[in-house]
Amino acid sequence: MPTLPLLNPNEERVEIFLTELMKINSCTGNEEDLSAALTVYFKATGWHVLQQPLKSDPKRHNLLVTKTPYIAPGPRYVLNTHMDTVPPYIAPAYDGTKITGRGANDAKGWDMF
Repeated sequence: MPTLPLLNPNEERVEIFLTELMKINSCTGNEEDLSAALTVYFKATGWHVLQQPLKSDPKRHNLLVTKTPYIAPGPRYVLNTHMDTVPPYIAPAYDGTKITGRGANDAKGWDMF
């Protein structure tokens, strides 16, 4: 099994964090590595993570990430996004002023917040 990419919980430069996030191939149906990396990252930074498997495909799941353990009927505010990108995978490139690649202006850009 390949080593999962790690997202540095101490990274303060958003452009570096975003390009690391974009390096994880998450084309539709292949989100497991991104989900695993985000789970490790959020837990390392003090968040609670609940994985919600999809009934249609239990290997795929949503992540519910909260500052405190989730107890229904909360939370009161929800930020919603998706983890997949459309194929083909396009690796990120950062030239010092702009970031290009699959996910730069889609969900991965939003995921980093």
